[in-house]
Amino acid sequence: MLQGSGDLADPYLVCVPEHLALIGTSAYPLSAAYALGADVDLSGLTPPLVTIGEGVAAFTGVFDGKNRALEGLSVTLFEYIETGAEVRDLRYSGTVDFTGLSFSRGMLTRNNRGTIRGVHGEGTLAASDHAGVIAGTNEGLVEDCSAGGTITTGGAHIGGLVGVNTGTVRRSFSTVSVTAGLRVGGLVGRQSAPGVIEESYSVGPVTGVQWTGGLVGSLFGGSISNSYARATSVSAEEPGGLVGQIAGDGVTITNSYAYAGSLTGVGAEGLVGLLDLGTPTITSSYFHDSATGTLGTAISTAQMQTESTFTGWNFADIWQLDSAISPYPSLRFQSEP
Repeated sequence: MLQGSGDLADPYLVCVPEHLALIGTSAYPLSAAYALGADVDLSGLTPPLVTIGEGVAAFTGVFDGKNRALEGLSVTLFEYIETGAEVRDLRYSGTVDFTGLSFSRGMLTRNNRGTIRGVHGEGTLAASDHAGVIAGTNEGLVEDCSAGGTITTGGAHIGGLVGVNTGTVRRSFSTVSVTAGLRVGGLVGRQSAPGVIEESYSVGPVTGVQWTGGLVGSLFGGSISNSYARATSVSAEEPGGLVGQIAGDGVTITNSYAYAGSLTGVGAEGLVGLLDLGTPTITSSYFHDSATGTLGTAISTAQMQTESTFTGWNFADIWQLDSAISPYPSLRFQSEP
């Protein structure tokens, strides 16, 4: 029996692994409010945890991690996070094998339509398609989140944070090492309209076969603004330092940059690897001149370390040049490399 009444003022408290397994049962509905009352290690739970809401319904309540941790996660935590639902202030880690399973697999959720805020995931994932450490697919809001670890798959639409984005990713980052097949990104694998990425970044190595970018694999629509990729390496056919492929109308990239430590593959370009379709609007966006490219503006190391280079950028509220964090522009929400 869980302490609490299940409303926002008095959420059900999850303090041991067995408590987590009760969410979604008749006594503890998916519409209630829950909070972690302690760090919880799931590795010894028998039988193992089943995804919350699997084969039943979406989570429509609130899950507040209280900045505590779930450890030993071996399955997707929530099947779906529905519009109006929220998961917040949670840390989790684990090893998950999604190989051979259906589309859209993330460690936190398969599909987010609600709000994921202040969530930090660290994992080792083996996956099929549409996968990320936070969400397989995001149609809602992912804000102030981060992802670390490794993803390995031969599949498509793979991102360190989110596999497929049609919602908003804001003030979030990935250090994940991503190795996959098609449409592979350090942060997001594929974005379609009306997807938005803003004030976000990726710094992990990214390896794909095709349509691979330091931040996003393929842009079919939507926007990227005030974001960057500083991947240690990006490798594929026609890779891009920021975006692997643009393949849709109405794409905008604004006030963003890329600097890959190593950018390798036939047709590699500094900002966007391949323009397949559409006429993107690219404004005040740059790449390091160790690479070449037809989209964006090439700048030198010295220029990349000079605030006045970045025309129209907001260094008062969004960007900073702080050598303690990076020799190049970083975002003001960052406190460490």
